[in-house]
Amino acid sequence: MRIVTTHSKHAQEIARALPLDTYDAVVTMSGDGLVHEVLNGFAEHREPARALRTPIAPVPTGSGNGLSLNLLGLHVSS
Repeated sequence: MRIVTTHSKHAQEIARALPLDTYDAVVTMSGDGLVHEVLNGFAEHREPARALRTPIAPVPTGSGNGLSLNLLGLHVSS
């Protein structure tokens, strides 16, 4: 299922209410802010320990992508 966020903290609201039995993972396409919102939403979930075990796959599309650099490192083509 594809959900497009429409306002600030929308991803947090979605993650907070996410039915955990329905999804195997969460894929975000954004800069660092959307991952931050998802993690905050999982922390506020009625089952936070279980929610925070849900895999998050960030696809970096932001302007800075600091999270991507921290997770994957700086790749230099040869």
